[in-house]
Amino acid sequence: MAGVVAAGLIVGFAVAQISGSRPAGGLVLVLGGVVAAVLMWRAGSRWGIAVAGLAYAAAFALSHPLAALTTTWPAAIIAGLAAGMVAYAMTPASPRSAT
Repeated sequence: MAGVVAAGLIVGFAVAQISGSRPAGGLVLVLGGVVAAVLMWRAGSRWGIAVAGLAYAAAFALSHPLAALTTTWPAAIIAGLAAGMVAYAMTPASPRSAT
């Protein structure tokens, strides 16, 4: 889940930059969030979806002022990694089989 969250922000930004279309980047951003939410739901992390979703939205919003300090790519990467870390923390560990 954490990888999907991080990739949603970073790839969404890349799509917007490469295509020149902010709506296309936004679509990737939203799709990443939906996929991560479905995966977290299946993992049994109901409250984690809300917390990770808020972190996802906050990271996206905060990446814009951060870009004024660092430039755009570092801001997108930092935002993606930060949101991914929150998603990782909110996803329950899967039970491991004893072998």
